[in-house]
Amino acid sequence: MNITTISFHLRKRFNNRILKEKTYNTYAEAAEKCKRSLYEDNAIVQLLADKAKDNSFTKPSAKPLNPGCLALADVISRQLIQHPAKPITVLDFGGGNGDYYYNTRRIIDKKILLKWVVVETPAMAKMLQPYQTQELFFTDTIDKAMALFQNNLDILFTSGTLQVMPEPYKTIEMLCNTNSNYMVFHRQSLSLEDFDIISIQTSLLSWHGSTKLPDNFKEKIIKYPYTSIQRTKFEDQLKNTNYQLLYTFDEATGVKRVNSYNVQGTSYIYKRS
Repeated sequence: MNITTISFHLRKRFNNRILKEKTYNTYAEAAEKCKRSLYEDNAIVQLLADKAKDNSFTKPSAKPLNPGCLALADVISRQLIQHPAKPITVLDFGGGNGDYYYNTRRIIDKKILLKWVVVETPAMAKMLQPYQTQELFFTDTIDKAMALFQNNLDILFTSGTLQVMPEPYKTIEMLCNTNSNYMVFHRQSLSLEDFDIISIQTSLLSWHGSTKLPDNFKEKIIKYPYTSIQRTKFEDQLKNTNYQLLYTFDEATGVKRVNSYNVQGTSYIYKRS
C-alpha cells in the first residue's frame, strides 16, 4: 500500500467520523470544486485502455458474476424468444472498456450473436477503438450508436452512470427515447429524501475498471460530482413512458452514503409496452 492509498483511507476515515460531508445545489457547483476533467481525466482513460490490453480481460474467469450480467442474460433470453434468428443489439451507456460485454458473453451460448455498442466519453471512445471486435464497438454518442443499430435497439443497459451525469433526468429521457425493447438501470443510487443529494465522490484511480493493474501504474486520487437522484422522481419519470416495470432487485454497490441522508441501491428492469 503506497502513501497515496494510505493518505486516502486515513482522510476518508477521519472525514466520516468527524466532519459533515459538503453537499451542493447543482452539479456545476460540485464540478467547480473538483478542478479536474472529471470522467475525461486522462488517467482514467489510459488505465481502462491499459486494462483492455490485458489478455485475461477477454477470457472466461472464475470471479463472481455481477448481478447486472444476470439481468442482461435474462432480457437477452426474453428477446431471443421473440426474435430467435437475429443478433441481439445492446447499447451499453457508460460501459467503460466493455467489462459487462465480456462478463455477459461468459454466461450466454456462443451461438447467440450480439452487436454491443458502448457509449462513453469522447476521449474514452477514441482510446478504445483498437479494442473493437466483431461484436463490441465504442462510440461517444447515443445517436452514433443508434445509427450502428439502424435505429433498431433490443436492450438499453446502464450501470452506475446516471449518478455522474450533469443532467441525470435529461439523460433518462434520452435513454427512453432510444425506444429499446428492454431497459436495465443497474446500480442506481437513489435518494429517499425529497431532494437530490449532490456531493463529490473521492475514489482511487485503481478502482476504475476490472482485471489487474498495469506494471507501470501510479496511484492517484480522483474526484467528480456524484448525484443520488430522488427515487420517487426516477420512478415517476419512467411511469410516464411506454415502459412497464418487470422487476427490481437490491444492489448497494452503486450507493454513496452522504451524512445521515437516506439512500437506496436498486436495479430496475423494464419492458417496452
